[in-house]
Amino acid sequence: MPRSVPEKPLYRDASAVVDKLTDAGLPCKVVRKAPEVEGRLPALTCRATVDGETFESEIAVSPPRDFNRDEIGDTIAARRESTPHRAVVAAGNWFVDVADPQFAPRFAQALGGVVLKPAASTEVPEYRLPRIPHKPRYASSQDVADRLGRIAGCRDRETTPTGGIACNTGNARDSNCAVVSVYSSEAKRDEELRRTIRYKNVPVRIVTAGNWSVNLCDFGLADEVAKSMGGVVVSYGG
Repeated sequence: MPRSVPEKPLYRDASAVVDKLTDAGLPCKVVRKAPEVEGRLPALTCRATVDGETFESEIAVSPPRDFNRDEIGDTIAARRESTPHRAVVAAGNWFVDVADPQFAPRFAQALGGVVLKPAASTEVPEYRLPRIPHKPRYASSQDVADRLGRIAGCRDRETTPTGGIACNTGNARDSNCAVVSVYSSEAKRDEELRRTIRYKNVPVRIVTAGNWSVNLCDFGLADEVAKSMGGVVVSYGG
């Protein structure tokens, strides 16, 4: 365990951490609980909306009577290696893996922990973007997914850790992935677009306008989806 992580407070279980967040004005709705597995910390995942941004956090707590700080530290180290762009909040016998690092300090203040910064840089380069229309706008990711579904399909929908929707375009025999997102502002949209196209050797085709984006794995759909949805294509060749 890093020395900067305090030995207290201790929490009874992950539900107690959720209760503490709620008391601090950061309600986090439980969306799933991990099955109990020997040798793994009891954990659950909750979804919060802070300043208009929705994201998930995984909360893990070791029983307070017999926890081992180094074992928790090993788990945290493995988590930071596997999700290098996320922040971890930790203290005592628990940690919270926060999908949106900008809100980790708020969680740390509410819970009495410290922030272990992401293992990888979260700075977003100022890539140039095309002129993006201000409209159309959508109220939710579900609305964008419905629109995409009428054009190219959006089946097998699942909510992403940041509140978007992952789905499959095409049909059962010829399908491909897509991720639909809605943002609290156009500035946040542009930040996320630039974050997505920052990775070398990872080509991207994203349709976007207003407060939304559709990241398509089937690049051949991009122009058709953009035309039908009134958006433009942000393209990055890797």
